[in-house]
Amino acid sequence: MGSRRPRRPTTAAQLATDQRIVETLLAEGLDGPTWSKLAEDLANYGRKLLVVQIRSGEIFAICRRRGVLGRLDRPPEAGLLIGDAEDIASESVARAIVTFQLDLHDGKWSPERRATLKTYFYGQCLFRFADVYGPWRKRIERREMWETLMPHDAPAMIRIPSDDDPARTVADRDDLNRRLAGLTPRQAEIMLLRAEGYTQATIAELVGVSVSTVEREIARAKRAGLRGGRYGEGGADA
Repeated sequence: MGSRRPRRPTTAAQLATDQRIVETLLAEGLDGPTWSKLAEDLANYGRKLLVVQIRSGEIFAICRRRGVLGRLDRPPEAGLLIGDAEDIASESVARAIVTFQLDLHDGKWSPERRATLKTYFYGQCLFRFADVYGPWRKRIERREMWETLMPHDAPAMIRIPSDDDPARTVADRDDLNRRLAGLTPRQAEIMLLRAEGYTQATIAELVGVSVSTVEREIARAKRAGLRGGRYGEGGADA
């Protein structure tokens, strides 16, 4: 006879456990080993759950029922790439950890409200998702525009430096067109802005992502073949 799985604690038992955890957290000033472990566990839980719900679109229905998203109550028509879902989830969770810690400090969580720490944290993730999704929606709409333009029209939007040799200018544009065709729309947008001379910080602001995401996409674009030449290494890094 196989061994039975351990029973999950009842809500009442979990609330009692959570109460003891909070008491320890407050005694440590919300800055000790108990907080570090809890924050790590909640962050991993929140990221995994949000990625799945963002990719499936379920999170939009949940937020709509809770009145969280307002007018931003639907996923983009083209859906979300896994990289987009992971980035949105990570930023939402990072913000949720901050507000969750503040709420514990201010005594806003209480077992009398019948929400476990994990459930309460998930609610914070939903609110922070609503904060993060708006700017991301704008970036996604911009990406959809690039998908419409790529691969032929987008290179024409970049300024090719004038050259004394017209044939070289044409060759440069043809070379850029060929290289951009092998990139994702986001990579192409970033590399075009980079070739225009924008800094990575400015590109991050224009595209609606973090500077680290810009750096990562540039690295991926280079591995995909957009390296060297007059455009692959253009732009400042500051």
